[in-house]
Amino acid sequence: MQPQARSELRHTGIEFLDRVPWGTHMCGFYESEQDHMQMVMAFLSAGAAANEYCLWITNTDSRALDKAPRQQVEIAPYSEWCLTGGHQPEALLEKWRHKVTILLKEGYTGLRVVHCTADVFPWDRDTILAQEAVLDQLLEDQPAIVLCPYPLQACSLAEIIALSNSHTFTFFRGTSTHNGALSTLNRYNVLRTITAEVVHEIRNPITAIRALMELLHSKPEFNLYGDIIDKVIDEVDRVDMLARQFLCLAKTFAPTSSTGCNLNSVIDAVRPLLEAAAAKRHQWVRIELSPVPDVPCKPAEARQVILNLAQNAFDAMPANGVLTITTEHSYPHAVLRIKDTGHGIPPEIMAKVGTPFFTTKERGTGLGLPVCFRILEKYDAQAAIDSSELGTTVTITFPTEQSNSTNKGPH
Repeated sequence: MQPQARSELRHTGIEFLDRVPWGTHMCGFYESEQDHMQMVMAFLSAGAAANEYCLWITNTDSRALDKAPRQQVEIAPYSEWCLTGGHQPEALLEKWRHKVTILLKEGYTGLRVVHCTADVFPWDRDTILAQEAVLDQLLEDQPAIVLCPYPLQACSLAEIIALSNSHTFTFFRGTSTHNGALSTLNRYNVLRTITAEVVHEIRNPITAIRALMELLHSKPEFNLYGDIIDKVIDEVDRVDMLARQFLCLAKTFAPTSSTGCNLNSVIDAVRPLLEAAAAKRHQWVRIELSPVPDVPCKPAEARQVILNLAQNAFDAMPANGVLTITTEHSYPHAVLRIKDTGHGIPPEIMAKVGTPFFTTKERGTGLGLPVCFRILEKYDAQAAIDSSELGTTVTITFPTEQSNSTNKGPH
């Protein structure tokens, strides 16, 4: 049986969530054990009714699971499913994919998982987050949805942030006096997820349109229309860039276990691009690098932050303006500064900086800075903007691999 389209929506069974697409990885915080069981039972029952195979991975005493819908629901102890075989990520991912393959052959529409590891998370945080990352990989290309419940009151703020960042979206279920506000937040999170899925689907015809325009460009009989075709391609590229930036902003990222990067190496790699961009505008680039330790940020994302901020600096400066990029080691942090000699940001504009879709540029998207801030947030980096009539300086303070290795608790 062929996997269903990722854009197909599945009923969650949870009243305020309505439907979500395949590939959704949800984190549900609950206030009481009753909230927990109601949330899980509703989720599993909806899956069983939709001919999905339901797998409940739990560290809860099996005697407390009598209310589970036994038809199409497999209850597996966490220690057996996730820890057997040394819980290596590659082996666990292969185990998940093999499970989905078998289920599809048996006629199920997909896999629905409750990944309940609340008791394990506080003392084995890194292992759980690694397993959540494995589930993210599975959900990229398989017909599956996952719910991970955690007790709200047992988690610190740092743990709530870490868990929220490792899922597609987070919601809260409880009976507190703030339940109205939580429902609003829940609906916002789901709307963000569904919108991201729609934008993802929009990119498919955009790619096809561009390919067709390139094909027309190669035909001699269309030479007279070359300028028009170029304009179509430019506008299609602009829409695609907007879609990519929106997806980057909408996705909730999970910190990865990658070795990170060195800011100086990233800056050296993009130096030719910056100098070429500056030369076109009759501007200058000054780079002053000091030895800095590695930071836990993917090189491609550090590159994106630097290029976005540099582009803003170029746009803010007249001819002969100077873009200055510096790094320094301020233990235990690595500091990146991007400074321009423009006219500064007016106070009424400064209050709106970083707001999605807000821009003062004629052809701007208003997503450059929000995407930068989203990336920095994921790695616990801090950004500060200092602006005056003499120019603007963006100072970014990254935690380093050294500081992370000495931090024993959640961060």
